[in-house]
Amino acid sequence: LQSDPIHQLTRREKALLEALANGLTNKELGRDFDISTNTVKYHLSNLFEKLGVTSRTQAIAYYFKSR
Repeated sequence: LQSDPIHQLTRREKALLEALANGLTNKELGRDFDISTNTVKYHLSNLFEKLGVTSRTQAIAYYFKSR
């Protein structure tokens, strides 16, 4: 389990991934997390790197696969 990247995400990253999986746009994510759209993009980029994916779709698929 420890080698699964999903378990190495911070609480905030997990919340962001879950919100992403619910279909929220960057603008909506920014509003819900009280951060700018550019900050959302930055966090998503870090999240994608940790999960080893290159797109929102892959991140969402990874999220549902790991549940």
